[in-house]
Amino acid sequence: MKRAFLFIIGFVVVLMLSACGTTTYTVALITDSGTVEDGTFNQSTWEGISEYCDEYDISSKYYIPSEKNNDAFLEQVDVAVSNGAKIIFATSSKLETTIYNAQFAYPEVSFVLIDGEPNSGGESPSYETAENTLNVLFEEQDAGFLAGYSLVIEGYRNLGFVGASPIDDVLEYGVGFIAGSYYAATELDVDLIFGDEQYYQFKGGEFRMPLSEKAAVMYQNGVDVIFTAGVTDEEIIKTAEMFNKLVVTSDYNQTTVSGVVANSAYKDVHSVVLSILDSWHDENFVGGRTIIAGIHMDAVTMNFVFNRYVFYDIEDNDKIISKIKSGTLTIPKTYDELASFFADMGEVVTGYPSAEAVKVNFE
Repeated sequence: MKRAFLFIIGFVVVLMLSACGTTTYTVALITDSGTVEDGTFNQSTWEGISEYCDEYDISSKYYIPSEKNNDAFLEQVDVAVSNGAKIIFATSSKLETTIYNAQFAYPEVSFVLIDGEPNSGGESPSYETAENTLNVLFEEQDAGFLAGYSLVIEGYRNLGFVGASPIDDVLEYGVGFIAGSYYAATELDVDLIFGDEQYYQFKGGEFRMPLSEKAAVMYQNGVDVIFTAGVTDEEIIKTAEMFNKLVVTSDYNQTTVSGVVANSAYKDVHSVVLSILDSWHDENFVGGRTIIAGIHMDAVTMNFVFNRYVFYDIEDNDKIISKIKSGTLTIPKTYDELASFFADMGEVVTGYPSAEAVKVNFE
């Protein structure tokens, strides 16, 4: 009897010690199956979470799904919630259906979807953002505009664009880049070489030339700088190094990666994450909505290295940003808006990439 009693006491102590040793993670990130060092939103989101949680002594953890499908994504959401997550960040439109389901399954948890909006998926998806979910979309056209404008003011006249994914983000980056390039060319009264041959976007159903080969062809044909969107920048950067040419990256700041990265025109996810966590921590989190983040919120920026520029300086940069923030300039995000943008300039603009080159897969 005494032994049985001692066994029960020992078992209870073990249970208590086990419970005390359980670790909870309050803030969670579910990646799109990429790592937190992949140079995408996964990395910038996690860096924002880490910075904030380190400062305020809040526990955090990232979860990498084993596969790129909704079941695998949802499995990680379940694990995060079981580990004590109170707010969960998800990166990219790949997790839209995941968050659509999770927001109803876990109404006590706050969700933040970066670069997407919750929907049911399928051919005719139903969109709904619950009160515990906040979405963040970015005005990629602002970043593209800054990239194009700065390069032409700097003196580059032969430009290229390489976009790999047939999604709206790529279209908006590309349209903004065209607008900024030709806006600057009109200001300076100079001609550009930037037409269909210098604009490449992977078209569904076609043979896909490796992006490094496409970039090589452009550089060989005289292109000075390529702006990339929706691609793995590493292969374009290596190609630029081979030809001693330049590249401008998007989505994430990569100006420290190589000297051929003239600048990075990107979405400042890091700062947006810090702002959202601040509101959540102060119990001012407001869901049921979508934030459209652009230059006006300082959420889209261009982190270029000024010593890689001679003529374009901080004064030029501040001046063009002020025009956008004041509403003097409204940057187009679709090809139809691009045509109107040029018409409103009161100038005849010709030679830029055609609708066929830009709009494919967006009809």
